[in-house]
Amino acid sequence: FFFNGWSLAGSAEKKTGKSGPVKQTTRRMTAMPDDEPAVSSSSTGPEMVPVKPGSRIALLIGNSAYGGGIDLANPLNDVRAFAGALQKNGFEVIKLENARKGDMLDGLWKFENQMSEREAALVYYSGHGIQIHENNYLVPVGADLRSEAFVEDQCINSLTIQNILEKGRLPVNILILDACRSGLKTSSTRSLGGGMAAMASKAGSELMIIFSTAPGQVALDGAAGGNSPFMNAFLRHMPQPGLSIGDLFARVGRDVFQQTQTQNPWMNTSLFNYFSFVPGAKNSNQNDSGNPVAGPVSSPSAAKDGITLPYLGT
Repeated sequence: FFFNGWSLAGSAEKKTGKSGPVKQTTRRMTAMPDDEPAVSSSSTGPEMVPVKPGSRIALLIGNSAYGGGIDLANPLNDVRAFAGALQKNGFEVIKLENARKGDMLDGLWKFENQMSEREAALVYYSGHGIQIHENNYLVPVGADLRSEAFVEDQCINSLTIQNILEKGRLPVNILILDACRSGLKTSSTRSLGGGMAAMASKAGSELMIIFSTAPGQVALDGAAGGNSPFMNAFLRHMPQPGLSIGDLFARVGRDVFQQTQTQNPWMNTSLFNYFSFVPGAKNSNQNDSGNPVAGPVSSPSAAKDGITLPYLGT
């Protein structure tokens, strides 16, 4: 099944600074977990299960120093903090900072050639992104974006990364794009126009695609010197032993929305295999794939490669 468009609050009236009241409409899955606090790796709870070092691999890209008035404050903080957390849990990490297009292509080549015989592969991108004709492009440092016609040549199409993950055919594949930012003329958000386009994982690919905000929407960079709201929440919940990737996403999404009141993380998945960043006993409300147990599907709508589960709210 595809769990599309998970956002974790109901419709409500919100205020957005000087612009006055704005009606925020959001959606909630039937499988919303109970409101539980995050558990740190040092807390009592499910026993942690050791992970063999190097059994997992991750490529982390953080681009910040764009120049031209569109620098971002926190992508380097995001990838550094995430790298440390992943390395504690069996990941070999390839980390790129302020990468030009050639650096990003070299990193992807190295990642692809080191994927074999791993149990999990993850790619995380933090930086500017741009959508052109429903294709998402990740913006390298030094990219020349004076014309829309330059984008394909100057940037990295997110489908390139998706194809690498799907062709690797590992048991678990995760793509996280913390790049749905807004405004070429501002450095406080991370998109060069209109947010990112939706992406769909192929059936049977065991791939989960996570956006830090819903397609077409804006995600915040966060206060300088910290992390993005998405990464801040991710790092808060990730250390809980046995917490499935599905439940982790739900808790992260809830925290991000509660903090920002505007940003709704989004997920599309064909990942059926159970995965937890910090292995431990599965929760009782998880199925064998580690996703929250949803109620029966009623009147499902057709999706490109699977079934879209129903939402609560509009």
